[in-house]
Amino acid sequence: MREIKFRAWDKRDNKWAFTEFDIIGETWLFGLLEQYCRDTKGDVTTIERINDIDIQQFTGLKDSTGNDIYEGDILKTVKGVIGEVIWEDSRSTISFKYRNRYNTNYNFQYIWKSLFWAASRSIVIGNIFETPKLIK
Repeated sequence: MREIKFRAWDKRDNKWAFTEFDIIGETWLFGLLEQYCRDTKGDVTTIERINDIDIQQFTGLKDSTGNDIYEGDILKTVKGVIGEVIWEDSRSTISFKYRNRYNTNYNFQYIWKSLFWAASRSIVIGNIFETPKLIK
């Protein structure tokens, strides 16, 4: 069975709110985030403050060195291709998105591959919050 866990980034304070937690239920999650928001600033938690927290899910996959891969991670393949792990709503799947650097004749700037293809051929080198420059 796939392990279901999450991490949460505090966009206002630019730091990890939680690096690994399981969600037992929606009410429990809201309570956890509410407590975090109160503890870090001492102010009253508002819905707007809760919206400063970006929750990312573990994909259930590991990179070639055994590190967990989460949404928002930045991977580097054995061929040196660098891309981002994203959830694709239109296809209801987790994907590896990277720049189309091979053929500029096409009208698309990015290529999407299945994360299942990329995971075992890649290593996690960062994430979109702490190291966004890696994919710019």
